[in-house]
Amino acid sequence: SGGAPVRPVWTSPLPEVLTWPVDSARSPGVESEPGRALELTLGLLDDPDRQSQPGWRWHHERGPLLAMGMPGAGCATLAGTVALEADRTWERHPHQTHVIDAGSGELAALAGLPSVGAVVGGHEIERQRRLIRSLHAEMTVRQAAGTAASADHRLLVIHRVGDLQRRWEQYGESELWSELIELTSSGTASSIHVCLTAEGPVPHQLSGRIEQRVFFRPSDPADLVAYSIQPSALPELINDRGAIPDPTGVRVVQVSRPQLGLAAAVAERAGRSQPLLDPTTLAWVSTMPTVIRSADLPPDPSRGAGGSAGELLVDGSLRLVLGLRDRDLGPAILELAPAGHAAVVGAGRSGRTTCLIQIATVALSAGSRVAWVGMPPSVTGLPGDVEMFGLDDPTLGDLLGVQDPIVVLVDNADLTDDHHQVLADLATRRTSHRHLVVAGRPDRLRRRYSHWTAEIRADASGVLLMPDPDIDGDLLGTRVPRRLPFRAQPGRGWMVDQAGSGSWVQIAVASDEPRLAAHSASLAPY
Repeated sequence: SGGAPVRPVWTSPLPEVLTWPVDSARSPGVESEPGRALELTLGLLDDPDRQSQPGWRWHHERGPLLAMGMPGAGCATLAGTVALEADRTWERHPHQTHVIDAGSGELAALAGLPSVGAVVGGHEIERQRRLIRSLHAEMTVRQAAGTAASADHRLLVIHRVGDLQRRWEQYGESELWSELIELTSSGTASSIHVCLTAEGPVPHQLSGRIEQRVFFRPSDPADLVAYSIQPSALPELINDRGAIPDPTGVRVVQVSRPQLGLAAAVAERAGRSQPLLDPTTLAWVSTMPTVIRSADLPPDPSRGAGGSAGELLVDGSLRLVLGLRDRDLGPAILELAPAGHAAVVGAGRSGRTTCLIQIATVALSAGSRVAWVGMPPSVTGLPGDVEMFGLDDPTLGDLLGVQDPIVVLVDNADLTDDHHQVLADLATRRTSHRHLVVAGRPDRLRRRYSHWTAEIRADASGVLLMPDPDIDGDLLGTRVPRRLPFRAQPGRGWMVDQAGSGSWVQIAVASDEPRLAAHSASLAPY
């Protein structure tokens, strides 16, 4: 008859499958409510008391989000929808998303989103460590600078977070769990937002810091008692349908998912959106390369992009870029204080000579003279400007009178006489502009108590290549971590400076060394 339909007694039930993005016509007010423009709409909320089904949003400015449930119940769907919705909602605002997928690879397709910097697998412990620490460091910098309110958004999505704690403890990376807790509890104030999912129990030290929670179908309903939810109050939950705590009990939400699957949605977004951040500022999370060439090293930040890999300061100190550091894949810089010495210690074929060649190359580029004492190196790559001296060379003593800045390199120093007069004088008669760097095997250096190299090792500066964590640290007065974050290999070691701080590094090889450069590993982010 043309009349209006009678108003239903109650709203229609939530759809069993809700397509992402949530249709604003299906849910009035999803985009129109004041102050909600940047909140992420993840699904629909059933509100029968108000006869409505508004958009269910993650209020990221109020803290992190935690989803829990059995495998396949909706946690992976939520994690993918969060990343997609952030790319869609924040597309006009500089932002960056990082994902740790500790599941079976359901979120791998997210790597194609323009706003995603990294998708890290569940067993990629090295990349997980680098990602968590880089975000934690960024949070610390933002807190110190007081720029949190205006900072670009960072979003960390972790699927199956409970599995990570066990793996990190197994690999000796338990401190990462503490840093993740700090990110979860304090990151929001620094515009670093965290979304966690768990398909199993979550330690209370983490879950207790999160107020926004959604519970999908649990493996054991009794697990919900710890969150003040009685199993009898839980409605029947289908896939992608969850319950959120409410003062009157629980309320039901349906999480949206891409109609054609995650990969298709990512491809569609990749064709429409562009990252607003300069690609050079993206915190790519890579692995330490097996071999890195000198020409591919990042510059010393103090020198700028166009500066050389070495810097000679007025007081005689030297800053030498020797390779990559493990912490953030930035330049590994050996700092030699005025009149300071250093040692390169490693077993046979660990890369000692290659390290000395890199020191020679960088020192020359900084404007210092370089002298090589001993047999010529058996590998190519030593610059032609290096001055060569034999151990019994009568002109070796002339180095004591050199007034120019100079670096004296002694390979196989552990094979020299205990009281080699000239080398002992070079080590003990210090001048601000002269530095001595020696290389030797740890077992030999450890046995030679009265050897002249003891003066060098007393400076507690240098590199321990492929070290034995139990005993080699004593050679430079440092403590080597007992667990290596990666497999030991030539050129990889523990660098310690005269301030006592240490870090894992990969020493660079000369770009024209054909035997090693051919195996140079890529620095691609994935």
